[in-house]
Amino acid sequence: VEQPPVPEEEITPQERGLLVHRILFRFYSELKRQGREEEPWEKRDLLHQIAQEEFDGFRRRGLFWELEKLRFFGNERVNGLLNAFLEQEKNRLSGSPFKPGYFELSFGFSGDFPKDIHSRKEPVEISLEDKKILLQGRIDRIDVDAQGNAMILDYKTGSVSGGLVHEVVKGVQLQVPLYLYVLPELINGLTPAFGGLYEVKSAQDCGLKPVMGDSLNRAIGGGRSHAFLPNKKVVKDDGKPFGFYDLLEYSAAKAFENVENIKKGLFSHTQFPKDERCQKYCDYKRICQKVVGKLERIAGEKQAFREEP
Repeated sequence: VEQPPVPEEEITPQERGLLVHRILFRFYSELKRQGREEEPWEKRDLLHQIAQEEFDGFRRRGLFWELEKLRFFGNERVNGLLNAFLEQEKNRLSGSPFKPGYFELSFGFSGDFPKDIHSRKEPVEISLEDKKILLQGRIDRIDVDAQGNAMILDYKTGSVSGGLVHEVVKGVQLQVPLYLYVLPELINGLTPAFGGLYEVKSAQDCGLKPVMGDSLNRAIGGGRSHAFLPNKKVVKDDGKPFGFYDLLEYSAAKAFENVENIKKGLFSHTQFPKDERCQKYCDYKRICQKVVGKLERIAGEKQAFREEP
């Protein structure tokens, strides 16, 4: 069953995401070629030039397209997303030992999208006891310091919520921890230290939100956010705090658990029956048959099934 397509005059979320990724890939790749990646905010004109070229490639017209351009470029009265992004970069990178290092680093299938020269065609194999799975993906950006400590940044053109580390513990947010987990195999000499989602939605909604960070790594240090591990708010089932690497191992185990559930045919409407956030974006929310009591009973039956010898 598929929802009938609705003609859209506005740019789609997929197109906006493609624009942002292409613009920032080209921008930082050129800065690195010039040896100017440490101060991207000094190259505002270059960013605008690249963005204009990417917009021109879409060959669109009309009111909604002009509004989209206003969102990105702004004008004398309205700050644009591109300028807001550079302001965020200045606040974040000024005085920091980290600088942008790798862009669109892919492993496994990457399609025809531009990618970092260090990308690899082969997926990454990870193991747990006698089981193996293959991972493929594309890391939007990796910032590094002189000692090889690395920060993974994943651009998001939609809204990004807070408390992301708790989503990791629930097994909902696995992308960033799995990228951190395989990073040393992708780039020899890099040490995973931080992962975050970089919200690039509008001039008002632009900034880096932490998913998880290693507070024991001197290059990262601590922070107020619960994402910096270990702390008393992010704990295991036994009540002990998760360390940074503990949570990476835990996320890898969650990935294996998901693969095993797929092999066993264990699919459910949702793992979290009382979570109603899906109603904000689901195309089928008006006909949703989600019954909390029924889903909780099914979850109990699945747990019993998993525990059978």
